[in-house]
Amino acid sequence: MRTNFISVRNGRKGLNWIGWSAAIICFFTLGLGGAFAPAAAAATKGAKGKPIEVKISTVLGPGGTEEASLKKFKELLEQRSGGEFVVNIFLSGVLGNEKGTMEQLTLGETEMQFQGETGFATYCPELFPFSIPFLYDSVDLLMQALDGGLGKRIKDAHLKKAKILFAGYAPRGPRKLSANIPITKVEDVKNLKLRLPVIKPYIEVWKEFGAIPTPITPEELYSALQLNMVSAQENPLSAILALRVVEVQKYIMNTDHVYGLRVWYISEKFFQSLNARQQELLLRATADAVQYQRKIDQEWEGDLRKQMEKKWGITFKDVDKASFRKKIRPAVERLKGMFDPQAYEQYVLPNLAAK
Repeated sequence: MRTNFISVRNGRKGLNWIGWSAAIICFFTLGLGGAFAPAAAAATKGAKGKPIEVKISTVLGPGGTEEASLKKFKELLEQRSGGEFVVNIFLSGVLGNEKGTMEQLTLGETEMQFQGETGFATYCPELFPFSIPFLYDSVDLLMQALDGGLGKRIKDAHLKKAKILFAGYAPRGPRKLSANIPITKVEDVKNLKLRLPVIKPYIEVWKEFGAIPTPITPEELYSALQLNMVSAQENPLSAILALRVVEVQKYIMNTDHVYGLRVWYISEKFFQSLNARQQELLLRATADAVQYQRKIDQEWEGDLRKQMEKKWGITFKDVDKASFRKKIRPAVERLKGMFDPQAYEQYVLPNLAAK
């Protein structure tokens, strides 16, 4: 699968989204390095004096593919720049929750952010129907959409509304339900107090199943489960490990109900403070870290399950997915008004008809 990245041409205002490989070809064969904005006007940082700091944050803790990918990015950028950049990684929501750190990007208070779909829910929820649980059977349609016209609209929305560059993305493992009781069919969800992110399709669909959605930030999830404020949650395996859910839950259900992303964001304010060569170094390191992330996400999924079973005694349960899928239609129809008509017709209706 290819990775889409930003190429900035023709001055500060010309933002054009193209494939990374095409960007590299243009840069070296056509001599577009001088066209990266605002190279001529920006003071060259790092050539003299202290290194350029890149603070990159995530709400997830250590131990998952997320931390490994961030460490790879740090290694690549620092080595390739010869120390011109220094990358500081902030895990476990140290700099704030996902929404708060997105605002920091807009203001240029932090340089990069690594997170899930909070940006979609905040800046372009109408363009992202892929957050509807149990509607999709794989990540393939999502990747096709992001690599095409819908992806460009999503990237433009982030830039226009928040001054944030959508720098790269990789699919993450499917979201799975966890609890201290086995759940194998939709009827088992009734009155389940379930932690969910503040994403409307998540909340509406699980309410339709009879659950009691309870919004809690990732950094507060462990204590909420420990104190029985909620009795269940849902996340990909890597996040379940990084958030320490395995320490306070006994069962993980193979619901695979949402196929999502990990997104790499760059503050536009920070990006435009760099000269052309520095922008190139940053984008190349991000591109390669994303490819590394895609590789290890696939490799680690099976290993994570084995580790959870052996070290924490987690029991994995298969579920009757058909019982869940049969009940999503009323919620999806209620959600219709929040989606862009073209996106709904192209990406929702065909899949809903198949359920």
